[in-house]
Amino acid sequence: VSICKWRYWKQFVYPFSWYDSVVAHLRHLQDSRREEGLKIVVVGFAFHAGKTKAEQTLYQIRSEAYRSRLVAYFKVNGFETSARPESPPDDDFVYMSNAEFFVSGLGGYAEVVKSLVRANGGRVYIPTRPHRPHKKPAFKQNTMA
Repeated sequence: VSICKWRYWKQFVYPFSWYDSVVAHLRHLQDSRREEGLKIVVVGFAFHAGKTKAEQTLYQIRSEAYRSRLVAYFKVNGFETSARPESPPDDDFVYMSNAEFFVSGLGGYAEVVKSLVRANGGRVYIPTRPHRPHKKPAFKQNTMA
């Protein structure tokens, strides 16, 4: 697989470290909703177009692996989490658009869903890049006496 194609696939998903920013918000929500609890449903369609059957298979394998890892990530962080069974994209669109809380992915599809979640009175959480403190350059002492 060429790097170009890998980059194409990655434009729709966040690195897992970015979800750390969302976990804190969701924990607060979960604590405030003890009676009901907070259930996370990961939605994603694993079939992707490709020029060849081999590309389609590769994209599907990556999508399924990412979805499974995302479910595991939220479970490890203490949330009741499941993956929504694969459904037609239009059904997923309606399901996500009516979410009370929506954790966004990347891409145009997610952009439209975010706007509909907000229009329906829901809250949108967008993963953010983890803060990495800048390294200060090492202090160089003047070695001249």
